[in-house]
Amino acid sequence: MGAVVGSSVARLATEHAKRILQAEAEAFAARLRAKYDRMVTSLDDELKRQLANLEAEMLRLGELTAAAFDLQVNAQLLLLRSIHLADAYGVRPQLIIRTTEDVDAYIRGV
Repeated sequence: MGAVVGSSVARLATEHAKRILQAEAEAFAARLRAKYDRMVTSLDDELKRQLANLEAEMLRLGELTAAAFDLQVNAQLLLLRSIHLADAYGVRPQLIIRTTEDVDAYIRGV
């Protein structure tokens, strides 16, 4: 019984700590954003343009990085390339693995 009560208390304490930390993180982020906005308003137009270009490039690179490490996207691309390769080698269409379900069935020997 003590383990159950202890586990429940630990779970409740963890949830409470998460709420507190999340609120603090959001307040900190808002303070940083306000400071950033004040700094940007002090820039001249050319620097604002350069900053906008830099931010756009960072966003683009961030999205590319996320896509590069997205295992589901990469698996789909690899599967698509494998299909094209099999087609190029003349593999009969009914033998080509085209979906992740086909991969699972092949591995299970179905």
